[in-house]
Amino acid sequence: MKLSSIALILIILCIGCSGKNYRKNSKQSNKSSAAHEPDWDKDTASTQNTEESAPDRPFQKVRFEQDMTYGSTGEVLIGEMGSIAVDKQNRVFIEDEDQTTIQVFKPDGSYIKSLGRKGKGPGEFAILNAYTIPMVCSNKLYVPAISEFFTGKLQVFSLHNLSFSHVVKTLAENKNHYKLKKYFPKRVFPLKDGKFLVSYHQQPREYKEGVSYIRYFIQDQTGNIIAGPVLKQKDLTYLVYRYPNTHYDLILNFPFFGKSLLSVSGNDHLYAVKNTQEFKIDVYTQNGRQLRSFRYPFHNKPLSRGELLERYKDKDKLLKMIQHADRLPETWPALASMFIDDQNRIWVSTIIDNDKVYEWWVMKDTGEVITKFKWPRDKPVEQVRNNYMYTREMDAKNGIQEVVRYRIVQTKNE
Repeated sequence: MKLSSIALILIILCIGCSGKNYRKNSKQSNKSSAAHEPDWDKDTASTQNTEESAPDRPFQKVRFEQDMTYGSTGEVLIGEMGSIAVDKQNRVFIEDEDQTTIQVFKPDGSYIKSLGRKGKGPGEFAILNAYTIPMVCSNKLYVPAISEFFTGKLQVFSLHNLSFSHVVKTLAENKNHYKLKKYFPKRVFPLKDGKFLVSYHQQPREYKEGVSYIRYFIQDQTGNIIAGPVLKQKDLTYLVYRYPNTHYDLILNFPFFGKSLLSVSGNDHLYAVKNTQEFKIDVYTQNGRQLRSFRYPFHNKPLSRGELLERYKDKDKLLKMIQHADRLPETWPALASMFIDDQNRIWVSTIIDNDKVYEWWVMKDTGEVITKFKWPRDKPVEQVRNNYMYTREMDAKNGIQEVVRYRIVQTKNE
């Protein structure tokens, strides 16, 4: 849901993902006496079987009560806000991209401390951006250390005492044995057994207008590949603008192209979407054995070249790329994003006719649809933990970024 960044020489943009958002000070809302925490294990959802099926029972209804906010206080001033993580204690970890550090907050919104600083040594970050997504696993906080295009290592912090622990190398020395000479690690998922699932990508300049595939491998604590590829997915699709009389290209990924998605559950199962043009989720073990598959009927929003030309009419280079493209899709993708919460429920945002909102689907790990709700695109949902939903927003009054926590409340079906 974030705006992607621009790389040098082959300048890469991901257009249209929801932009960096917002923040303010802590406050607590009143709770309805009739409200109760959602019992999402109760069998009231429509059943989605191993292939396609349609809803035959009403969905549960939920509402979201604003409960707390996290951000700049009298003790800390956060610059550009990046990704967030939340631990079992409901402590909130916010990437401060301007100061290149992780700011830590108590559940009540009060500030604790910062983790890491700018640099290239242990416990330091050269940069924090859209690819350095912090992850909580087994009482540790893992933060990718990005070097230009790829992730070279993970900075690991202990959640017991909020201190630096160690570094995990992610660029495998034995990667060439797996035909990965021109591939580099980009995303790393820590697993419960101490291993890591690592995605390897080609740099966009290697395939530009062609096709490349993401390859997922299992690596150990030393950074060596020990199994894989356990999964393969199509990488991003790009359009290319060639600057006149130069050797430079502008390479862009647009939101109307389908892409692949991957999330890892608390029991180390891999939830994969091969192409977001279709609402289909495949579930695998960490060794790549397929367990099940869910396909849901979905009507994709139509897409026309005229609509795109109007949308990008004030962006000269982008407009030229679309004008000369000969492989534009006929519809928008069905899906925008996917993640797994701490109860192994699947959260998927879908693209509907209303450009201001996503329709979110929440499903059990068995594929049953629990609920659906619409949520503003400019308030991206980042995490769900302990029946709280965390978003990134902006206080309209003072323009300050904030993380907002909402209590998830189940309401009675009428």
